[in-house]
Amino acid sequence: MNYIRFSALIFTFILFFSAISNGQKKYSETYRNQFHFSIPENKLGSPLNISCNDSIYRLLYQHNPFNLVNAYIHTGQATSDDLLHWKHDRIIWQQPENAADSMNLAPWWGSIAKNGITQIAWITRWDSGIFYIPFNKSGQPEKEHSTSGTEKLKHSEPFVFWHDESQKWIMIAYERPEKMMYVLNSGNGIDWNETQSFAYNYGFPQLIELKVENKPDTKKWILVSEGGKFVAGEFNGSTFEYSGQPLTFNQGNNIGGSIILNQGKNKKPIIISEIKSKQQADLPSNGNFSFPAEVTLYKTEGELQLKLNPISSISTLFSKSYSWNDEKVYPGISKNLIRRVKGEELHIKGSIQNVNSDLFGFLFRTNRGKKGNEISFNLKKNLITFLNKQIPFEIINNEVSFEILLDRSVIEVYINNGQYVFSESISPLPEAREHYITTSGGEIIIKDLQIHRLESIWK
Repeated sequence: MNYIRFSALIFTFILFFSAISNGQKKYSETYRNQFHFSIPENKLGSPLNISCNDSIYRLLYQHNPFNLVNAYIHTGQATSDDLLHWKHDRIIWQQPENAADSMNLAPWWGSIAKNGITQIAWITRWDSGIFYIPFNKSGQPEKEHSTSGTEKLKHSEPFVFWHDESQKWIMIAYERPEKMMYVLNSGNGIDWNETQSFAYNYGFPQLIELKVENKPDTKKWILVSEGGKFVAGEFNGSTFEYSGQPLTFNQGNNIGGSIILNQGKNKKPIIISEIKSKQQADLPSNGNFSFPAEVTLYKTEGELQLKLNPISSISTLFSKSYSWNDEKVYPGISKNLIRRVKGEELHIKGSIQNVNSDLFGFLFRTNRGKKGNEISFNLKKNLITFLNKQIPFEIINNEVSFEILLDRSVIEVYINNGQYVFSESISPLPEAREHYITTSGGEIIIKDLQIHRLESIWK
């Protein structure tokens, strides 16, 4: 069995790197997203870590190099100089050949942190616990060391960072079978002391301090977790205190883990999330990441919100463009304003003013208005509908702004400057390439609308 797995791994490495050298062939499948991150072969899981050194971004992620199931977890690495075009480098941590089963000792999840020039990783090997891994001067991981004080955390997701105020390493770890979150601290990164534990329903945690954009000199600690969830509170180096239920920053039904790169005071943080998906018909891989988005923390009516907006460098992918201003749209498919726009990879941005419509929105990747992917605003019921999911929504000043990213099998929608965000996988028919703006019960005005076709990041 071990020989078979080893041979399969070697074969996978060959496929992995041949896919890199033949990137356009590998990435031209019908349902292969053209500007969202994916891997050439097999199963992509949650992102683990994103960092930036010498203007090179390094992204770590869960990866099963053998098949398309959630097992045999390894840690893959990709690099980029612009957060758009990615090179799949290598697998940096893998499951030992003599593992007892498909998950035993797998490097399930972890994080990398820095204190000055010192760079260290902490990973959980499933069934065995959390390991400390220093990096050498050339940036390569060295020998793994067992940690102490973490013995109960054998199936956890640890996130670690250096806390300047306490001059200690801080770990927040989610023990998945128990649905418990643990907070620990350490002076050396190996020996840990537990300082807090609390019940929590969402894993893949990241604890990060962000400034409140519309409250000068105010900062809050944000606990971000899977499912597009977060809570805001206070952290003193030992305990994280928050109140209320987790809030949602991404309304997609299939959001996995999320990671944030805090770029410092002059640049906004960047977030990337897992978008889980069903297996597409022609793909040798499964799984996608959301397009990188800037994160902003706002306080609105006494409640904190995380707003997301796609990074502006998406404009470097623009090719053919269309635009409209102050155009009236009336009920009826025959009145479709964007009928001449065809395509699978689009960036759509603008604003709509309601005149007397009851319901308006978009229908993407459809044939003559049938079985498309709907985004609509119901002004009678005060609801947004996105791919059959409904959430409360109230139009402000009779106008809605939007930014929409449409890829071959992913759609992402940002409404009202990222106040509402939806990311979801889709499976349109290959021949369904039409798009519609629709209104029912009355007219709307397209105040401004720009649609850009996007070039592939895999060329």
